[in-house]
Amino acid sequence: VSVCTTTYSDGIIAVIDPELSFLFFPFDSKGKHVRGIYPVRVKARIPAEVGELESRIIRYRPRIQAYHHYR
Repeated sequence: VSVCTTTYSDGIIAVIDPELSFLFFPFDSKGKHVRGIYPVRVKARIPAEVGELESRIIRYRPRIQAYHHYR
């Protein structure tokens, strides 16, 4: 986890009540909405070791997904 974590990002979004959010809806692998602070855009590269996993058909699946939701 620490090798895939960076402090280089452009802004943050704080989601306090995901059910009331009109723009940003993070959710976990079970479809449950998650509160938290998320980067708007990350300026970093995935480490080579993580990229090598994909060449072995071991895919990285983030536990938290995000999508835009407009009401």
